[in-house]
Amino acid sequence: MESFFEDNFKVTNGPDLFVYFGKDGKYSSEARIGALKGNIGGQNYEVSESINPEEYNEVWVWCRAFSVPFSSAVLK
Repeated sequence: MESFFEDNFKVTNGPDLFVYFGKDGKYSSEARIGALKGNIGGQNYEVSESINPEEYNEVWVWCRAFSVPFSSAVLK
């Protein structure tokens, strides 16, 4: 499965940023999609077959180095 950020995507740049799925206000460390490819613009990501996107209702940009969120959005 492929997931993406649209062309108008923008997030603050930072160290060690990764994309995760999450649910109900909390990112899920076991649902890592991959390293953030850039902080501005459209991006495509392959979602591992071991992750079921239907189990999640959010996508997160998470800083692993400092264990803090940079951004999240509700999936529709």
